[in-house]
Amino acid sequence: MDPGYSYETLASATEALRRHIIPSILGRPAASPSEQSARWAWVRGHNMAKAAAEMALLDQAGHAAGLSLATILGGVKTRIPCGVSIGIQPSLEATLSAIEGYLAQGYQRIKLKCKPGYDLQLAKAVRERFPTTAVMMDANSAYTLADAERLRQLDEFDLMMIEQP
Repeated sequence: MDPGYSYETLASATEALRRHIIPSILGRPAASPSEQSARWAWVRGHNMAKAAAEMALLDQAGHAAGLSLATILGGVKTRIPCGVSIGIQPSLEATLSAIEGYLAQGYQRIKLKCKPGYDLQLAKAVRERFPTTAVMMDANSAYTLADAERLRQLDEFDLMMIEQP
């Protein structure tokens, strides 16, 4: 693992598991995964090593009970909320129609590509037609510092975010 991301490396995680985490549970009566993980709570840091041990214990508990990991962790979702990204369309009406179609398919968030000059009018039209829909905009770095006021004006349309302004 890159030390710029985390101080924990493969070698340090292996050492923490071998010297501290695994010995804290070996030879002791079986317990639930959360009770087992409490046995190594005294080990500072080493979150990746702790997560690896906890995943192994959860997997073991699932196999022993004949249950999937999803069931052990609380069940299975039959639907996952997701969104869709819509590129710049030939017209505003085409964009609104595309949004309508995606919402009808069950998408819950809409991300719209935009650019200076094709942003305020777009956000206004989308909010008027879809006032409660979660909307984001993505400009692919089309704005500059000179566009700061224009970006501020987008605040009134209650966007979730503006990606790469």
